[in-house]
Amino acid sequence: MKLSKKFLSILLAVLLLATTMALCAVPASALDATGSCGTNVTWSFNAATGALTISGTGNMYNYQSQNHPSPFDTCAEIRTVNIGKGVTGLGESAFYYCRNLTTVNLPVDTLKDIGFCTFYGCSGLTEIKIPESVEKIGGSAFSYCRSLKKIWLPRSLTQVNNRAFDDCDALTDVYYASTAENWNKVVIVGSDSKLITATKHYNSSPAYVHVTLNADPAGSGSFAGAGRYLKDTPATVTAVPGNSYAFDGWYRNGSKVSTTNPFTFTASADTTYTAKFKAGYTVTVNPDPANGGTVTGGGTFEPGATTTLTATPNPGYHFVGFVDATGERWGNLSPTFSVTENMTLTAKFVNVAAIPTIKNSTATLNDGDWYFDKDALIAA
Repeated sequence: MKLSKKFLSILLAVLLLATTMALCAVPASALDATGSCGTNVTWSFNAATGALTISGTGNMYNYQSQNHPSPFDTCAEIRTVNIGKGVTGLGESAFYYCRNLTTVNLPVDTLKDIGFCTFYGCSGLTEIKIPESVEKIGGSAFSYCRSLKKIWLPRSLTQVNNRAFDDCDALTDVYYASTAENWNKVVIVGSDSKLITATKHYNSSPAYVHVTLNADPAGSGSFAGAGRYLKDTPATVTAVPGNSYAFDGWYRNGSKVSTTNPFTFTASADTTYTAKFKAGYTVTVNPDPANGGTVTGGGTFEPGATTTLTATPNPGYHFVGFVDATGERWGNLSPTFSVTENMTLTAKFVNVAAIPTIKNSTATLNDGDWYFDKDALIAA
């Protein structure tokens, strides 16, 4: 039976796509709760909400979908991506074929570049607001985002690389924050027919809001996260106590609204938060991974007060031990100590399924029998 050339071409294309998907896919169950995706950039994933948060400073790593896929490559569990202030570049192929991704929140004033194939194949996206400060959009950055109808582009934009919005079949409206004259100065490399033929709305900028931060008393500490945000997107603010001070809480209009630090909220209007500090010290204890277990004993203390740290692993996890900010492991699994300075400790948990065979197969694995040394799990 003879097959037409057209049919053979289609068949080969489908087989190639299927092979690529098989090579690139990272099973959803393999997506850990936290990880690194840049020299100074980290990520955390909330499985309950499907929200992926990218935090830190600088650029994300670049990835290659076939040979070096990102941790999020083809992940069906991701529905929202929040990029924090301080991130300057989104990695190549970072969110490749995340088909169920529907919302992307980008930071204002820090993000400069969106990489090659960053959101390639994210067919759940219907709109994207690219904020002021972004200068370049990489080739195929949004290719095959077939549900994408509206995009907002900033006046800071200077270049859109080849096929950035290729095969965005639903794209009908482009909102540009400056004039038609300035739009004509934007370099559009190669063919990007949908971007060119979509209806242009000039001098159309998305709404921005301002977050203002203060410290009380003055000089008692510092903070991060102030500035502009796209309206109705998450804002994260962080308080850093000064020497001999402890963080008391975030206040707005004179009322305490949160003791969480960092604190994330929806920036829906211009707002001012005050980070209040009091004389004393803060002991911060974080579980790693976030879903590995719970920890008690942290908080704000008067100088010289005593506290005891206790870690309780969740089902399927094993408690490894406490590690301080220098990476030093504490030998006591439930240490009691006097608080004489601000401290940050991490309670390390490990998934039981990830623990290698114990040297003595008849031994019972107790808390603390294993510990991390240079990110490797070593027998005690």
